[in-house]
Amino acid sequence: MPSFLRPYNVALLALTSAAACGPADSPPVATRVDSAGIEIVTSSDSLWTPDTRWTLSPEPTLTIGGDLDAPDPYQLVTVSDAMRRSDGSVVVVNSGTREVRIFSSEGEHLQTLGGPGEGPEEYGYPMGLRPGPGDGFTVRDRFDAVHYDTAGEFVGRETFDRAEWMEIMRSVGPSEGGVELPDGRMVAPVYAESFFGSGTPTPGPAYRPPITIVRVDRATRDVDTLASIGGILQQYVDAGQERPTNVVPPFAPSGRYLVAHDGSMAIYDGAEPEVRQIDDAGAHRIVRWVSEGEPVSAAEIDAQLDEFRNASWIQPRIAEMERAWAQMDLPTHKPHVTLAHSALDGSLWVRTTSSRVDDARWRIFSSDGRWLGTLELPGGFVPMEIDDDYLLGVHTDVATELQTVVMYSLDKP
Repeated sequence: MPSFLRPYNVALLALTSAAACGPADSPPVATRVDSAGIEIVTSSDSLWTPDTRWTLSPEPTLTIGGDLDAPDPYQLVTVSDAMRRSDGSVVVVNSGTREVRIFSSEGEHLQTLGGPGEGPEEYGYPMGLRPGPGDGFTVRDRFDAVHYDTAGEFVGRETFDRAEWMEIMRSVGPSEGGVELPDGRMVAPVYAESFFGSGTPTPGPAYRPPITIVRVDRATRDVDTLASIGGILQQYVDAGQERPTNVVPPFAPSGRYLVAHDGSMAIYDGAEPEVRQIDDAGAHRIVRWVSEGEPVSAAEIDAQLDEFRNASWIQPRIAEMERAWAQMDLPTHKPHVTLAHSALDGSLWVRTTSSRVDDARWRIFSSDGRWLGTLELPGGFVPMEIDDDYLLGVHTDVATELQTVVMYSLDKP
């Protein structure tokens, strides 16, 4: 196996107490370890007091969409990203219509860019945003980069060279591409050969396909390993079909990497109480917390299966899936992480619950990796940009699938 694919060999070199500790006779709330250039911060308790706890505004300070009777530009479908600019205007990637829409700081529609197609200014599937010079921005259309200036005028498109990418990754492993960082490098998943399988699958126990997250310099062809994680927990069962049915159980852990608008990253496995955070300068930290995991009740499993049953995509296969769910291995514990977001102010936000209906619990970690405390965000809300004084994201109504881009103000006493 090439050296850049080997898991980290973690050797603990130094151990110190965190700067913020309790009284002299109490244990530290966080410890720091330096491991081959990777800082590891482990928290056993939160730091917030009633006077220092962060709070969100009770209601959104900005709302875009969410009204079925509103004109077309306000009808949002499959929002994949949103970004706030210095003048308060908001850029929204509306992937469902293959468009990018710009709204004022008051939520008024200003401009629509793109549309479905294969031209330089059209999109196959727009997926993300990155700030550009001034208030310009770059849209990630699959792996292409489409550039706009401050006025929203098209500047140019950088087409992803798939042949070059395949040549670079030939000795590394299967990878279709990834997310480009501000410095031009790319972060991408590499799959094990067994990930795609071959032949007819065989019913058996649940498993997680392995994934390696790498950072690739296409100019020098250097490949750095960032983390090894597991894909989503899944299982093949015999549901009476010609081929075994692949099923994902409720509360299945799933590894993921997310790149914030400034290029900082959050990488997690889901089954462990930790997140790797890599800032825009490349500093690497592992943020951990003490947790034995939350047990899953039968009622919670039934509630999540009901959410599955109500999904539109599953309706044509509902009889098959009911038989599969009856045979799958049931989870005993919930994932430690269901989503992580590296904020623009350096803090780390980690979601520890998975329901789309109930309010979600988020652990908040300081810019130096210590656990500050826990906040509840509204159910169905996913943040896409977090800064020092606001959260910008999308809210999805579970019943109607109606989406709304909303912003909350964030108060840090």
